[in-house]
Amino acid sequence: MRIAQPWESAGVLRAMQARFRCPALVGLAILVSLAIASSASAQDASEIRELVEINKLRKQAEQQESDGQFAVCAHTYMSLYEKHPNARRGDELLYNAVVCYEAALLAGEAIRTLHILESRFSSSSLAAKGILRLSLIHI
Repeated sequence: MRIAQPWESAGVLRAMQARFRCPALVGLAILVSLAIASSASAQDASEIRELVEINKLRKQAEQQESDGQFAVCAHTYMSLYEKHPNARRGDELLYNAVVCYEAALLAGEAIRTLHILESRFSSSSLAAKGILRLSLIHI
């Protein structure tokens, strides 16, 4: 789906011409609009590519988990987090890695991952949930 850019609308151009009596100002306004829109479009496209990649790898990890490949699943989540540490829901990636490490009986890796989760996302409810989850293992 193609989104029309602001400068492509004839109504916008006519409104600019009516508002600005000077053709140079109309041209300048169009150039500024072009610069803003192309910058936003590039950023949006980059974010969309990142989300597509994250969702693809997340689905792969979920499939690995359902197939019982818990260590591979945990490594997939960790690779995903390491590649995109500032991704939205990064805490969820780390928490899912903790769950998979725990299922793979790799408690040391689960604890290390939980430490990253707690230090990076200390206010996340998933950090508290992870701590509780691992503390129940050791009871």
